[in-house]
Amino acid sequence: MAHWAQLVRQSAERGKPLFRRYDYGTACTSTTGRPQACNRRMYGADEPPAYDISAIKGVPIAVFSGVQDVLADAVDVQTLLEALPPGTVVATQSQATFEHLDFTWGLSAARLVYPEVLELLGKYGENATPDSTDRLAAHSLPLNKQGSRAAAAAAA
Repeated sequence: MAHWAQLVRQSAERGKPLFRRYDYGTACTSTTGRPQACNRRMYGADEPPAYDISAIKGVPIAVFSGVQDVLADAVDVQTLLEALPPGTVVATQSQATFEHLDFTWGLSAARLVYPEVLELLGKYGENATPDSTDRLAAHSLPLNKQGSRAAAAAAA
């Protein structure tokens, strides 16, 4: 959260979005004189290095967002989409009622989001094949005799 808060504050101060590493500050010595983490010590420079988002190549990215999300609002999502190289984003999905954690904890995530996630994994995952006809089945664990997927995975 501290890194996110830094990026929000520093992006607002500079009037442009920042994608960069954590800012440890420039004070390399604490008020008691003890050495502490600082940008110069961590990165060899006074400013944290930027992440070159445009250098992301060959990695299909899906962006899932929530209209009610105050941590990653529509402006943040659009900024990210514009920073990524053309052709990198293979899917976007925006959920009108979702906030930030609803993608993990939301009761409707399994119905509204996870099927597309599984489909994308089937299409773009490491073991995907162009002629896959049942992409979801390819990423499902088989059921054991007791009907448990976890036990079947542990036994495999």
